[in-house]
Amino acid sequence: MALKDKEEFDPAIDEEIPETAEVAAKPADGRTTDERLVAAMELMAQSNAMLAAKQDQGAIQQIPLPKSELRTPWYKGPRQGRPKFARNTFMNGNMLREIMHSNEEINLFNRVKAGRYCSGQVTVTEKFSSEGRDEVEIVVANKTRSDQIALAQLAPSSTVLLNNILKEQDARV
Repeated sequence: MALKDKEEFDPAIDEEIPETAEVAAKPADGRTTDERLVAAMELMAQSNAMLAAKQDQGAIQQIPLPKSELRTPWYKGPRQGRPKFARNTFMNGNMLREIMHSNEEINLFNRVKAGRYCSGQVTVTEKFSSEGRDEVEIVVANKTRSDQIALAQLAPSSTVLLNNILKEQDARV
């Protein structure tokens, strides 16, 4: 029975097949092919004119990063005139960079002197160099979990830690 159904089905007779000439004559946007080609060529000519005008403007002026005025939510003022570390400063073996610290923190780091502070939890060592820059390293005991908890209670931020160090330093003098 299935073979007989297939033999009786003739797609040319039973289905309507659209002619290809009618489909090509009516594009989707209603314009002929020639009109669409002309519009595409005009668009290319406009974009070429815009590119030529951009090239005629010349080179883009380059501004060095320290002199640039950055427009970000985190920008807090000009970068020029900021304090710098007076010596190479390390904290727990990592060299500190000025860009990562506030003006107040940099000034506090510059005032720190060698010694043991905060009940021996913080050790500051200074290395004086005959050539190059001097170095200061601040080592904070934070290896174990109990050391980390004690440090968090003692000084929740580096500013507080440095102020505590400077208070002890001034008390010794």
